[in-house]
Amino acid sequence: MRSVSDGFLAASGRYYARLVLADGTEVESADIVSLTLTAACNGATDRLTLGASPAASLTGTLAGSRTDLEGQQLSLWLGRMVSGTLEEYQMGAFTVTQATVSDGDTTTLLAYDANNVEMERTTYVPGSAATARTVLAEICTQAGLTLGDTGTLADADVSGYSLEGFTCRAMAGYMAALLGGNAVIDAQGQLCVRWFGDADVSLGPDEYYSGGLSLAAKDWSLDILTCSVTTTVTETATDEDGNTTTAETSNTETLAWGLGSTGVELSNPWMTQAQLALIGADIGGMSYRSGTVSCLGDLRIEAGDIVTVTDGSGNRYSVPVMELTLTYDGG
Repeated sequence: MRSVSDGFLAASGRYYARLVLADGTEVESADIVSLTLTAACNGATDRLTLGASPAASLTGTLAGSRTDLEGQQLSLWLGRMVSGTLEEYQMGAFTVTQATVSDGDTTTLLAYDANNVEMERTTYVPGSAATARTVLAEICTQAGLTLGDTGTLADADVSGYSLEGFTCRAMAGYMAALLGGNAVIDAQGQLCVRWFGDADVSLGPDEYYSGGLSLAAKDWSLDILTCSVTTTVTETATDEDGNTTTAETSNTETLAWGLGSTGVELSNPWMTQAQLALIGADIGGMSYRSGTVSCLGDLRIEAGDIVTVTDGSGNRYSVPVMELTLTYDGG
C-alpha cells in the first residue's frame, strides 16, 4: 500500500501526470493525452503464485512528435493539488521499447519495467552468493538495479547448488519463491520480494462504478503447498580406449506442506522441505474472494495489497490485488 498524506486523500479535482526521462527531460500533463499502467504481483493466473516475476507495462499517447523516446528510461508521477501545491507520487520506472509517431502529430509509446527489460536481457553469472538474498543482490548488481524489500522470511541456503543457465529474471523468481513471495519491480524501480498483505483500503458501492464489481461464488484458501524439485546428476565414464562419455540423470521429488484441496503448486530446484515448511507457516491459511473491481483511481492501492470490498448487500470480502490497471485520460 502506498502511503499518501491526509491532505491528498481529502483533496478533490483533477489529477496531473508527469513523465521524467533519465536525462532530466520532462513531459508535462498538458502534453499527455492518455496513459495506461498495468502492474501485477502474481503470475498469469487468477490463483496465487510463488516465484513469479511479473512485469509492469506503461502505454500512452503524447501530443507532438517525439522521436527521442525509444530506448529511454523514464519514471511516471501522478499527483493533485493539495492546499495550492502539487503533491506527487512515483508510480513506476520503465524503459520505452517502442515509440511510434502518427500522422496526427501524436506519439504512442510502449514501456516495461526492469523485469521485462534489464532482468530479461541479462544472464545471471553466479558469484560468491550462498543464500537467496545474496543471489538477489548479485542479480541487482549485474542488471544495474537496487535491491529493495525482500520480506522477513528466514533466508535460504543455496550453496552447493548450480546457479547457472538462467536469466536474471528467472533466477529472481526462483529466489523470491524461497523467500515466500514473487519477484516484482516496485514503483521506484527496485527489485523486491512481495507477498500479499492487508491494506487499509475499503471499497464499497460508493467507491466502485455501477456494475463494476464481479466476485467469485466462494472464497479460496491457501491450504497446501507442493513443490517439484528436479535435480540432475552428470556422470562421466572413460572406456578402455580412453573415450569419454557423459550422461545426465534427472530425478524429480515432490515436496508438500499442509493439508487440503486448494493451494499453490510450483517448481524450484533449490527448495527444501524445511524451507517449504517455513513458507507455509508464514503465508498458509490465507483466504480470499477473487474477482474484479472497477473504481475511481486510488493511488494508495498497489499490486500485492489485499483490500476490503463490500457489495450492495453489505457483505464484506478480502480481495487480493493480483493485477492492477490504472488509466489516466488527461485529469
